[in-house]
Amino acid sequence: MDEQLLRIRRTTSRFFELPPVEPEPRHFNDWVNSMKEPLRTMFRRLGYNQCKSLPGLCHFIMERKDEGLQEYMMRHLSPQDYRFWKEHRSQWC
Repeated sequence: MDEQLLRIRRTTSRFFELPPVEPEPRHFNDWVNSMKEPLRTMFRRLGYNQCKSLPGLCHFIMERKDEGLQEYMMRHLSPQDYRFWKEHRSQWC
């Protein structure tokens, strides 16, 4: 089980590293529009150029492409590890 936890933690960590996506202004606008105030105003003030490398924006894009955490874990874990992660994921996320 220790090895299983290590594999799950490693896979989760890889997901939360900055994903290899190139945000465009349209992605930034969609991301900001999905937020509630006061975050929406804060990120609009920061603007696209200051936010384009933020992990939150990159993960938003991945979610839009059906590359969310659950899909990522399903693709990168064995079926047994994935089942275990799904049953206990509230402990990690």
